Amino acid sequence: MVMKLNMVDLKGQYDKIREEVNAEIQKVLDTTAFINGPKVKEFAAHLAEYNRVKHVIPCGNGTDALQIALMALGLKPGNEVVVPAFTYVATAEVIGLLGYTPVMVDVDYTSFNVTVKNIERALTAKTKAIVPVHLFGQSCDMEPILKFASEHHLYVVEDNAQAIGAEYTFSDGTQKKTGTMGTIGCTSFFPSKNLGCYGDGGALMTDDDELAEKIRMIANHGQKVKYHHSVLGCNSRLDTLQAAILDVKLKHLDEYGAARYEAAQYYTRRLSGIEGIITPAEMSYSTHVYHQYTLKVLNGRRDVLKKFLEEGGIPAMIYYPLPLQQQEAFKPITRAAESLDMAEQLAYSVLSLPIHTEMTPGQQDLVIERIKEYFAHETAVIDENCQIGEGTKIWHFSHIMTGCVIGTNCNIGQNVVISPEVVLGNNVKVQNNVSVYTGVTCEDDVFLGPSCVFTNVTNPRSAVNRKSQYARTHVGKGATIGANATVVCGHDIGAYAFIGAGAVVTKHVPDYALLVGNPARQLGWMSEYGHRLYFDAEGIAECPESHEKYQLKDGKVFKL
Repeated sequence: MVMKLNMVDLKGQYDKIREEVNAEIQKVLDTTAFINGPKVKEFAAHLAEYNRVKHVIPCGNGTDALQIALMALGLKPGNEVVVPAFTYVATAEVIGLLGYTPVMVDVDYTSFNVTVKNIERALTAKTKAIVPVHLFGQSCDMEPILKFASEHHLYVVEDNAQAIGAEYTFSDGTQKKTGTMGTIGCTSFFPSKNLGCYGDGGALMTDDDELAEKIRMIANHGQKVKYHHSVLGCNSRLDTLQAAILDVKLKHLDEYGAARYEAAQYYTRRLSGIEGIITPAEMSYSTHVYHQYTLKVLNGRRDVLKKFLEEGGIPAMIYYPLPLQQQEAFKPITRAAESLDMAEQLAYSVLSLPIHTEMTPGQQDLVIERIKEYFAHETAVIDENCQIGEGTKIWHFSHIMTGCVIGTNCNIGQNVVISPEVVLGNNVKVQNNVSVYTGVTCEDDVFLGPSCVFTNVTNPRSAVNRKSQYARTHVGKGATIGANATVVCGHDIGAYAFIGAGAVVTKHVPDYALLVGNPARQLGWMSEYGHRLYFDAEGIAECPESHEKYQLKDGKVFKL
């Protein structure tokens, strides 16, 4: 049975909490309090307690949360709001919708997040707010951002859609949850989020009593008393069924974070050291809850790697393929405060791997081995209709031609040519600059030394097509063919035979035989461990390494 991989596994997660979730849903159904039922307030109180914040105001979705937050701040058309260029569109979209100017700033290449240095370059007399985005599950470096905001009287609206549950540590040791440090924090409960419902949902959080009351009013058509509308608002609420589901899942949020973190560490241990990718960095000031496990794929190979993974049944996603300043919607309304080189570079190199609460090491191994296979084969040319076994590595500039069959755990060196329909068994080692032509079959554990060559016709001529005259060569299990040796077609190499460097084989070679020279002549016999065998008067020899015994009889060697 083929193991199915998904970016997230909501079904597997639900199966573990099915009874809890179903019981809470049934309670809501029994009360029929579908809008603003008691469970909405209960969940808001529990989330406030979890986040160590005074107020949590649920709403319809994460985008609404951002819009309501900016509306509550009382900004005016033309005011500037600083936003990272590398983020999801919603962060900047609501700024434009409200008539404010999104001012794009670059991000830190290592953490993916905006820094105070980026924000400083954006400051003008029109700047009124900053929206730091805690991207992929890790906090921005908030202490210097908050200091800068305080000095310049700027609001800070945290986009915490991807990092709920992460902790930020200040220089004095104080710790705060992401989303609770700025003026207002916003989050999303989209189903794939670390804390996700089974539909749409979002929330805002703040320690400011006055702002909290205003946010509640805006989210409810601008009314505090029913049918009395003090300000212009919108209709954005979390329905009771979703609140009931979220209240169950909130109890498991730290457990979910731990599972994601464990999966991320497994990826990092196994993928670190592969040239061509950079694994995610964990910053000293923040925990990481790994909403995404995002690689940087170097040298323009991201799209090719993504396609290679998908061809192997492994999903991978690009978050996000275009920086915001290149999106058509923002070109007329935005201002770039600086060069946005890092945002652009990340947009062309990031690739997120499957990661979720139910992920197993076995599933991750499928992803890891596929990535290793890509980078092992990276500059090799592998034609169609080839069969290449699991764990086989094919190094730079080699060419594997149509119809070849290569077993598992083989190692094909650089500049190797393997012609059509060659068959190599398992654990075959082919060193650099080897040519293996059509008609050759190698059994398991064969070693082909550097620059050795197999011919496939006895009398080649450029002007004459002799494909119909190809002669076959069979190389037995465990045989070794030394550097620069040539095997003339039509002559088989026996199991565990040893062909010395530079030898030219012009006849069949028996099992265990040792041949050297040009033309090759038999010099003696070899054990399976590659040691010379010396037979006594009774025709018995012992391998000095394995202590296995061999018998020489009638010009042939047999292992006893």
